[in-house]
Amino acid sequence: DHETLVKSLEGLRDKHGWELNIVELEGMSRMEQIKLVGRTTILMGVHGNGLTSLLWMQNTHKSAVLEFFYPQGFAEDYEYTARLLGIKHYGWWDNVHFTYPNIPDKMKLENNGFPPNFQSNEIPLDGVAVAKLCEQRLLGIEEDDDSF
Repeated sequence: DHETLVKSLEGLRDKHGWELNIVELEGMSRMEQIKLVGRTTILMGVHGNGLTSLLWMQNTHKSAVLEFFYPQGFAEDYEYTARLLGIKHYGWWDNVHFTYPNIPDKMKLENNGFPPNFQSNEIPLDGVAVAKLCEQRLLGIEEDDDSF
């Protein structure tokens, strides 16, 4: 859940001295968004328009976009965009993550990747697992198998 994710990320900030910004981009001006995301290493959020900001991220070996989906939901918009920009993209279903080339086959998912709760405000997420992946990525540690 969101609170566990925030606490886990705050723990990483405190442990490593990393900068952590928890924001709602829609509450910021376009220029504020560009400045913030332009210095962001890992951008995360639920599937939605806010992830379009990945266009302003710098491409580094640690850069990543973490996109949270309702389980069995998947849309490739931001996966494809991140990949074209050379930024690693991770999709998440609760405690399971996936990245290209091991992404879901939408034709095998309910409603072609858009299950009834796809737009839900209640997306299950293992915040501890997300924070662990962030830490591995930022420390340059190879993550576990990306298959789901």
